[in-house]
Amino acid sequence: MLLFAFVVTASCTEEPEVRKGGAIKKDIAKAETKVNDAAKAGNEDAYTKTSEELIDYLLEYYHTYPKNKYSAECLTKVHMVHSRMGNVEQSVAYADTLLDQFPKYKNRAQIIESQIQAYEMEIKPRNVEKIKKYLRMWLAENKKAPKQKIEDMEYHLKFAAMSLEERMMMNLEELD
Repeated sequence: MLLFAFVVTASCTEEPEVRKGGAIKKDIAKAETKVNDAAKAGNEDAYTKTSEELIDYLLEYYHTYPKNKYSAECLTKVHMVHSRMGNVEQSVAYADTLLDQFPKYKNRAQIIESQIQAYEMEIKPRNVEKIKKYLRMWLAENKKAPKQKIEDMEYHLKFAAMSLEERMMMNLEELD
């Protein structure tokens, strides 16, 4: 009886087996192929199902290896897949996690631009403070960007309270 109690206790306290990164990466590659195949075929149901499967594998890698550089790529893909699926709130949440967890991420500028676009165009009502936050972040981190790009971001920041349509109308009026 004592042996049975030990076996039950030991089996209940064991940690779940952690999969190796290489195995998870193989599953990610397979899931990416499935997503691409479903997209090419125009099969929305398969696309949604395989996209969710891909997200699960990407998050498995991130949660298993949170400090690994490849985890930043996984979060980027989760951000992009959620965006493509129209899950904007989830998309921006994972982008924020990426920006917080990986301050030296090589594609950081693009992620910040994606956040600006999401808060400018997709999230209703428009959140001007968030737009300004990401514009300031982009400007602070991209001092060596092309001059025109910096000027565009500064202009956007200056008129962030105006919607894209209002800024376009203002530009048209200035041309007249």
